[in-house]
Amino acid sequence: MEKRTITITPIIFFGFFLCMLLGFLITFGIEHTGKFSFLPDMSGTSMYDEYGRYKMTNYVSNDARVAKLIYDSPLGATIEKPEPNLTVWDVRFADNISYETKFPYVIESTLFNYKYILIIGLALYILLVLSTKVKIRYK
Repeated sequence: MEKRTITITPIIFFGFFLCMLLGFLITFGIEHTGKFSFLPDMSGTSMYDEYGRYKMTNYVSNDARVAKLIYDSPLGATIEKPEPNLTVWDVRFADNISYETKFPYVIESTLFNYKYILIIGLALYILLVLSTKVKIRYK
């Protein structure tokens, strides 16, 4: 019986961690394209008009506080958190939301979508292993 040895080169060993890191970075980059929406704080407004009828529409001023900020990621995660420091004006135009406010939502949705990190990382690792071990020749 012949002994066989399995050799693991450093590129295969460290390539796994590199591919997982790239999977995380790619997923993190995709998560940056998510959309923000909000629920305004309506505690100070009446839901009834002066005749006692239920209002079908309520107008929210730009100075109203945001009760809940909602982040919908392109990979399917929905993150909802209360944001008492933001006004409707800050959120109505997404460019006004600072990256400091966006960053926790993006990180949380990236970690929530860990399966995409694994899928992308393993796909890159398989490509790395195949490209280093398999030689393709064209005639």
